[in-house]
Amino acid sequence: MAMPPLTSSSPFRASPPHNLHQGDCVTLNCDETIYQVIGIDDSRDRCWVRRWPLERHGSPVFEISLQQVESNDQKALLERIKNA
Repeated sequence: MAMPPLTSSSPFRASPPHNLHQGDCVTLNCDETIYQVIGIDDSRDRCWVRRWPLERHGSPVFEISLQQVESNDQKALLERIKNA
């Protein structure tokens, strides 16, 4: 079941460009590592992420506050992955 995108009533949406969706790649404000969004719960202001690209035996999923998401500029993040 796909998680819905953030709603316009979410306080997180007040800081564009955070139109966050399941599967997006993002960075966090605490480091420059790229993470993939696994799920979003905008009613609790939380999301679940894992490191991207995936490690050989998978990457652990962890929960964070939506305020910790720094960027979801997909074009820039995909370029970083391609050049890594």
